[in-house]
Amino acid sequence: MKCLFRYGVWAVVLGLACHKNTPPSQPILYGSGSGWPRDSLRFWAVSVDADGDSLSYMFDWADGTGMVWSGWFAAGSECRVVHLFSDTGVYAVTVKAKDRTDESTASDTFSVRVAEIGPDTPRKPKGKDTVAVSDSFGYTTSASHLLMKPVALRFNWGDSVDEWSEFLPPGELYQRRHRFPRGGTFAVRAQAKDSREHLSDWSKAETVVVEDTFRTIATGPGP
Repeated sequence: MKCLFRYGVWAVVLGLACHKNTPPSQPILYGSGSGWPRDSLRFWAVSVDADGDSLSYMFDWADGTGMVWSGWFAAGSECRVVHLFSDTGVYAVTVKAKDRTDESTASDTFSVRVAEIGPDTPRKPKGKDTVAVSDSFGYTTSASHLLMKPVALRFNWGDSVDEWSEFLPPGELYQRRHRFPRGGTFAVRAQAKDSREHLSDWSKAETVVVEDTFRTIATGPGP
């Protein structure tokens, strides 16, 4: 009986010694590729483990902030985190995974551009190119934003500049109506801004000819 017991104990010890832990796989890292300073940027990391062990993750933000291991996640489950970069720059972010024994290699670098990025220049306004004095006519434009931030828009009609619109989703069409009190040729442009008061350049101009029909009749050819 003693021999059997000893044999069993040594078999367990030998089995444990022969079982070598497999480190987690190199994590896959993705998330927000750009943002403003102090934006809440979201990132995801995932790794798998051949032994089915739970995994913890550590992100290197490349901005001087401390690196700490996360809580434990089931292998193959996403680890989701939020990070704020306090200054502008391009940051080479990486992440590692570990099980209870071993660490993975670092992930491929994920570049994050942090800058005071403003809206893109709006599209050239679109509408009628010939109108009559005091006619009400509409022009449309839109503006995108690299960070998908809401944008406000306004028109410069050549004789006056509008107040800003409310903030709209980037890329959404904005229309505004206008009346010219006098005849002439006017250049209509549009401009965009975001919530941090970043201003775009003025758009390309659309030329509109305003005809003073009363003056044309009054000064027409005589008998």
